[in-house]
Amino acid sequence: NVRLQLWDNLSPEKEKATIEEVYELLNAHRNLCTDIVEISVLATDKIGVAADISINTNAIGEVVFDEIIHKLEKFLNPVVQLYSLEELLKEGKTIDEILEGPLPAHGFIKTEELAALHSEIYISSFIEIISKVEGVEEVQNLVVTFEGQSVDENVIVFAEGRHPVLDENMYRAKEDQSSLRMYRGDVKIDVD
Repeated sequence: NVRLQLWDNLSPEKEKATIEEVYELLNAHRNLCTDIVEISVLATDKIGVAADISINTNAIGEVVFDEIIHKLEKFLNPVVQLYSLEELLKEGKTIDEILEGPLPAHGFIKTEELAALHSEIYISSFIEIISKVEGVEEVQNLVVTFEGQSVDENVIVFAEGRHPVLDENMYRAKEDQSSLRMYRGDVKIDVD
């Protein structure tokens, strides 16, 4: 079974075409007596994060906000690093190890770097990620939402065949309780 993680806003036609393209690629490079049983698209669970964030006097609110969003996205959906043939050979990989599977169009992926899907996420992870962003002094009043509902537990568990994505509302600095709010001392910082 093959599971695909695709963009949320993909049209049904594009999703179907992608599944067909993956099937053709895998079928062309499969081992004898190996069947491709099913190719499915992972469903998404939207995660929202709201908090009051104190930033230091040298920090620029927009930069801190953008870095927080970037770090949260990277945590929920790690970026797959691509490598050239030369890079992998320099690291001591053999040609057989590198060329296992179909020839990639954009670069090689190290199998050991492929992250497993999150089956659960601890709420404390969000505080830790935000706190490590340069310029952040303190995180207060953290609220995490799962599909729009406030999470009261210490952990979010994801069902089989689902993966977390950051709620698109997180990309906008808003003036309500569902956003990241920046403060310098007691003064609210407007983030565009």
